[in-house]
Amino acid sequence: MTPSSPPPRRIFLTGFPTFAARYLLERLLTQEPEARIWCLVRKGRQEQAQAWLAGREGAERVRLLEGDIRALDFGLTGREYLEVTAEITDVYHLDGVWHTSASRERLWEVNVQGTQNMLDCLGDLKHLRRYNHLSTAYVCGDRSGVIMEEELEEGQRFLNPYERSQHEAERRVRLRRRSLPVVIYRPSLIVGHSQTGQIDALDGPYLLLQALLNIPVDVPIPLPGDGRVPLNLVPVDWVVGALHALSLHPEAEGRTFHLVDPNPLSARMVFELMAMAANKPLPRGRLPVGLTRLLLKMPGLEQALRPGRTLLEDFNRWCVFNAMNTADLLADGPRCPAFPDYVEAMIGAQTPPAP
Repeated sequence: MTPSSPPPRRIFLTGFPTFAARYLLERLLTQEPEARIWCLVRKGRQEQAQAWLAGREGAERVRLLEGDIRALDFGLTGREYLEVTAEITDVYHLDGVWHTSASRERLWEVNVQGTQNMLDCLGDLKHLRRYNHLSTAYVCGDRSGVIMEEELEEGQRFLNPYERSQHEAERRVRLRRRSLPVVIYRPSLIVGHSQTGQIDALDGPYLLLQALLNIPVDVPIPLPGDGRVPLNLVPVDWVVGALHALSLHPEAEGRTFHLVDPNPLSARMVFELMAMAANKPLPRGRLPVGLTRLLLKMPGLEQALRPGRTLLEDFNRWCVFNAMNTADLLADGPRCPAFPDYVEAMIGAQTPPAP
């Protein structure tokens, strides 16, 4: 460490050992060899967290704290909380409920009240340099057209309670930007690792993928909507890499960043590429979204295609996410892979090996 460089970071990470948090922790350990990390682990996930860390290089620099983002002082002991407030310089808040099928009450409790609790506790941190908040691009709700990074409250309605909860959480974070060193990240639909296809929760595009893999090989299905809308997918490894790079950038403070594919494919092209990679028939024709909802209830199709229902709105969402802030600060940083470059990995990770 040179005399002019800042001291090693002391990091508080929530959400571990969930999917994105694992990749972020792995990156922190490999990219910042002097950093120390405190991970807030939900009750019941301690064993999984310890198993992931076991034998991993740098594990001695990680402290696992069992707690709850919603609880007073995160549910930590008095000694643990004092240690956190005295040591932590940077916070990555990745804990949340990301499933659109979760109950309205649970989404609000974790995403909104958990974030508010985090904001209340940030004032206790004596050496805070940066608060990194993971939101979603879909705080835009039902808006159409170009969505700018600094826009939030534009009179939109929300397509589900998940979007509403993330919007409210981000709104509360933005209110604190004058008093706290806040950075907000808005990824679009996160899929698995671009090299391995690994994912540990089937949601978003994976519900569509599972539906596609479950239909009979000789049954081509029509595409919901006209298929021309952009379907913005981003692999988890790029999201984490971009988030980490931006979190270290001195000019990121106070800004919001869309972590999106700058050149998204149409929903039809995404569906066709997935079908070809899975050796399934290409979609034939198209149906209005409303009629598709009715057809999904038909005997035979209802069971196979039930998981894809939550994606119907994404096949009818006419919006483009402007990412000028991200492009500006990541000009020399990681580039988002194109969907055709990782669709095979995405399909392969979900397809059982042949007997």
